[in-house]
Amino acid sequence: MPPLWEVIGGGDKGGIIVRTGQALQSPEDLEGRLALGALVEELQLIGDRLRYLLKKGQGPRSGWVTVKLKDRDLLVRKLQSHATENGTISSALELMLPHPEQDVSGDGKKSPGRIYKVVSA
Repeated sequence: MPPLWEVIGGGDKGGIIVRTGQALQSPEDLEGRLALGALVEELQLIGDRLRYLLKKGQGPRSGWVTVKLKDRDLLVRKLQSHATENGTISSALELMLPHPEQDVSGDGKKSPGRIYKVVSA
């Protein structure tokens, strides 16, 4: 199952900019911005650029967005729910993907890694 992402940025601007192509110079999608809280399916991830398909929320059905702008996350990858015999349990973890040049260990060394934080399920 392809990864899902949630829009967490752009709330003060009516959502995040969606472009028709991968390049930052590509035209903006005429349907508008991808709204705060929207859930999208990852189709392709190249650097900080994500090609998506809208699963839930408001915004263009598909396009390209920027995952992180400077030091702010615009989208975060969501861990998938897991099915059990008694039903579905939603994961209580959210996966935060740091920029490859970000110091994630606090020791001054730049190391790509994964940071998990607990969120309410």
